[in-house]
Amino acid sequence: MMKELYRLMTEFMKLAPEELKESVDTIIKLKESIQGNRRELLDYISRIAPALLYKEEWLRLAFRFDDISDKIVGITYRLEHLINYKPKIPYELMEIIEKIDEKVLDIITTFRTALSLLPVDIHRSLSACQKVEVLEKEIDHLYRRSIFTILDTPLSLRETMLLKEIAEMTETISDLVEKASNDLRIIIINLL
Repeated sequence: MMKELYRLMTEFMKLAPEELKESVDTIIKLKESIQGNRRELLDYISRIAPALLYKEEWLRLAFRFDDISDKIVGITYRLEHLINYKPKIPYELMEIIEKIDEKVLDIITTFRTALSLLPVDIHRSLSACQKVEVLEKEIDHLYRRSIFTILDTPLSLRETMLLKEIAEMTETISDLVEKASNDLRIIIINLL
């Protein structure tokens, strides 16, 4: 889902209306899939709850995935609205936004690695969680830089507000991934 958003963010000035609509539809379908997976996970957890240790952390993880997908869909709608007005966004600003998106894609990939390593290698999973924390700090730095660049760039009020919201929501995704990583750390620490 984030990969599709990243593609959309990096190529949105070049996309034809049909391609934009296709990307938006893809992201919405992925969100629906995530919601379905979350429902299945919650159902599974409720059935095996007595045998499952740390079920609260697993439940929090499931809800964080849903929150992340909500933010991605929100960004997509704002981006779609922005594209309809064919803005002239300076290269420097687009470069910062692309860097944030790239780092958010990295943080999600790193968290997925931590999650997939949990049953195989707890120590490497913990190491991946620590990398998530480092990436989140880098994203915070880029986010602050992007906000000031957006505010300093002569854009219309509509473009300024949409870009600022997109930057904020993207940074929120990294915060949510870090929180999910912290939930995973609690599980890992209890398994050590």
